[in-house]
Amino acid sequence: MKCNSLSWTVILQLTVVICCVELTAGRIIHRIEDYNKPMSEPVRQCRNACLTKHLKEEINDIMVTDECSDRPNCFMCWDYCKILHEEKRIVRELMCSDVICYSGCKTACMYYSEFYRSIKHKHTALAAGTQH
Repeated sequence: MKCNSLSWTVILQLTVVICCVELTAGRIIHRIEDYNKPMSEPVRQCRNACLTKHLKEEINDIMVTDECSDRPNCFMCWDYCKILHEEKRIVRELMCSDVICYSGCKTACMYYSEFYRSIKHKHTALAAGTQH
């Protein structure tokens, strides 16, 4: 009977270790890896807004992106900045719906809402100017 109890203890300990390893592996996969890669200006500005809002720190240190990776709202915002820049309007509207969009998502969505509104305003002004 003692052997059976011991084996259950070992199995439980191994299960805990495996779960911890899996969680750590998953966390490592989701690190910000494109911090120093070239990105379009809107994506850079959006990500700057993410770091400012969700970390409230300077972005000159690579450690900041590690902190952003560790904070779900910051990390979601970081990812959404690139995705929302590349997607069509209808997809952006779906992604930014209140049902699935939380704080990090809302920061990126607000940035792009203002960004595309300013582009539309510039195009309207240019079109009005060419008609005169």
